[in-house]
Amino acid sequence: MPKKELWQTYSAQGLPVMDGGFPAPPQEGFASPNGVFGIATIWFFRHVDNKLEILWQKRSQFVSHNAGFWDASAGGHINYEESPTVATVRECREEIGTIIQPEELLFVANVDTGSSLRWDYCVDWTGKDDHFDFSDQEVEEVKWVPFAKFDDFCEKCAKNSIKEDKIRIETLKRWLELHGHLAK
Repeated sequence: MPKKELWQTYSAQGLPVMDGGFPAPPQEGFASPNGVFGIATIWFFRHVDNKLEILWQKRSQFVSHNAGFWDASAGGHINYEESPTVATVRECREEIGTIIQPEELLFVANVDTGSSLRWDYCVDWTGKDDHFDFSDQEVEEVKWVPFAKFDDFCEKCAKNSIKEDKIRIETLKRWLELHGHLAK
């Protein structure tokens, strides 16, 4: 991520603050004086032999935040004047080198974490090519984890902000159940 990108902040009401943007925060969990940061996250899922799998990415040793830890399939900050869906599409391209279309995004939840306003999405990757490109060096590898092992993998391998956000993870799992993706 170039250092000169400006991040979008949001008011307590969830509206974009149109103040010219905010430079990248010095650390995870840092709140802007003008509001909370916008974050877009996507979880890829697929069905293999009638079993659900979730794609995790391992953060590269070259990144400043969460190096070596496992994270959502893709995600990151929302640029100033960028929508959450456009940010999600961009982050997929930048982090794992795959192109998705905004209409493929399945909205999961919008969560205020205190320091960020987070948009979570899923995309069904069943039957699609598993070639991912990590040329930007943000991601070291990706791994499909069976949904049945999701909790254990999360507890043992995930970055702390995912591990500690039990409500967010339970919302993701419940979303998958409610939308019938586990029944395939």
